[in-house]
Amino acid sequence: MKKVTALILALLFIVCGCTQPEISPASSSQEPEEPPMQVRQASKEQLSQIWDGYILPGIANIFNHDFEVPEELDPRELVIYCWRLYGLSQQADSLERVEERRPGDSQDDQMQSWIVVPAQMMTQWIERYFDLEQTDFSFLKEETGNFSYSEDKNAILVREGYPAASDEKYPLGERNLWGLELTEALYFSDNIVTATLVSYDTYENMLVSSKQTITFGQRENGELYFLSCSSESINNHQAVITGKYSAYTADFGEQLETLSGFKMIGETQDSVYLYDSQINNINWGEEKLLTIYQLSNATFRLQSKVEIPMQWSENALFSGVSMRDGSIFVRAPFAVYEVSEDLSLVREVELPECIYEKATGATGDNLGFYGYDMLPDYSKFVYGDKGGLFLYDLETDAQTELIRNKFQETPMGKSVAVRSFPRFVKDDTQVISSVAGYESGAGWSVIELATGNSLADIPLYHVSPFDVYYDDGLAMIGTFIDNNKWPENGYYDFDTGEITLIEFESENTFSIRRTSEVGYDGQGYSAFLLPDEREDGYGWKLGVLDHDTCEVKENILTIQNAQAQVIGVLADGRVMVYYRVNSAEQGLLVTPPPR
Repeated sequence: MKKVTALILALLFIVCGCTQPEISPASSSQEPEEPPMQVRQASKEQLSQIWDGYILPGIANIFNHDFEVPEELDPRELVIYCWRLYGLSQQADSLERVEERRPGDSQDDQMQSWIVVPAQMMTQWIERYFDLEQTDFSFLKEETGNFSYSEDKNAILVREGYPAASDEKYPLGERNLWGLELTEALYFSDNIVTATLVSYDTYENMLVSSKQTITFGQRENGELYFLSCSSESINNHQAVITGKYSAYTADFGEQLETLSGFKMIGETQDSVYLYDSQINNINWGEEKLLTIYQLSNATFRLQSKVEIPMQWSENALFSGVSMRDGSIFVRAPFAVYEVSEDLSLVREVELPECIYEKATGATGDNLGFYGYDMLPDYSKFVYGDKGGLFLYDLETDAQTELIRNKFQETPMGKSVAVRSFPRFVKDDTQVISSVAGYESGAGWSVIELATGNSLADIPLYHVSPFDVYYDDGLAMIGTFIDNNKWPENGYYDFDTGEITLIEFESENTFSIRRTSEVGYDGQGYSAFLLPDEREDGYGWKLGVLDHDTCEVKENILTIQNAQAQVIGVLADGRVMVYYRVNSAEQGLLVTPPPR
């Protein structure tokens, strides 16, 4: 019966002209679905291997910053990382040793012992851990630290004893100097491994302040190699701020990691101008980029910015930025850049030959140059070198020696006191400069230009004329040390030539200006941060000095559990204070004008 039924259905298809639907080639070649990604947690043994064999050697160098690909890492960092892995191994014990003095060694030192690491061996290590082909190590030729390069041997020379055999190896899970812990590692089926490092604020509160994700590739033999490193700061709302203030975003409309070191250059009716004053501490080779930011002085949002590429040299010295008569003057090592209020570059002025040769090292002795200043019309320059302080007159092309450097007593003993970062002050009738000997400061020097007389040697410490942005009749408020007496705080008046000491309510007022970051002298007001140490944490207290009344107001603002610095003081007395716990918890605070 079933056969008869099937025959009848087949005849009906034929009679009706019906055929079975064709299957299209596309539908017949559908791509098979990819298997789902498989992930497994690393075992404790694998975590320990990753910690000891990959992460621990890199904490002090390659993990100090993020990188998206290994090519972004400095080749020096690659060399340091690989040697920290192999320097204490048996493989290193068999390497050749040589005795010689390398660049940077004192002539009084004995010959040093160096380990000879063939360039080919370092190339293999770098390829093993970073999947990079690094064959040129000539960049180490002028190094003065633990590494150098021998062209004759085509080898890297490593100072014997680095890293020290006593360098502690922190086992996985134990407390360490960096407050870091490897919490997990994930193995993915596409041969990718991710490791998570957490950083604790302190081991007492165990607050996670940041996380780092390190990504590895995995070879068939199980070896790992670095692919990337990314970090994320955690906002634990640790900062405690009291007082009257307005809070603003700290990035000024940009993704700046930090405002540490930023200083106010000056202001106009509507704008305030800032720059990073720590540019001397950044080694950028043959060129540095100085950025000036223009902010609204009402909202403190970014209005504009200008980037000035400055020519640089190995021992070049940046002499600072100032704003006068509506123009910003950038005292770069090779030229003066004049910028208008709208951040247009007005002109680039060449330095006089006598300054240029010293500032650029054309004389072969650029270590003996200590900065310069000039009048807004460029008619006169003042500069310091290893001989003393000099005034240059552009019209007459004449140089005048203002004061000769000489031996004098300092808190560290007798040494040659050099004058650095000179500045025209008191309506350009005087020149101030910082006086310093070997690893010591001797205060400030004040010279009257009309007579050439040295008016005073001010025992003012911890601050430099580099940070003079306004000529307001007062030398920086700071710490004075006179004849080995207990340090006292006060200010110097250019008109009277007298030091006025300041009385504080707070007990802990030693050295109110230990660094330039904690103070600023503006038009009419100076601001400073006093340390506020408590049992429940550290902090700062903001104080303000009125230049007219010479009265000090303390505790205008208190900041606990965060680093802080004074960025600037506006003409109406508002103070700009930057605080930071980490990149996720930071901000700009502006106090109201004093009543």
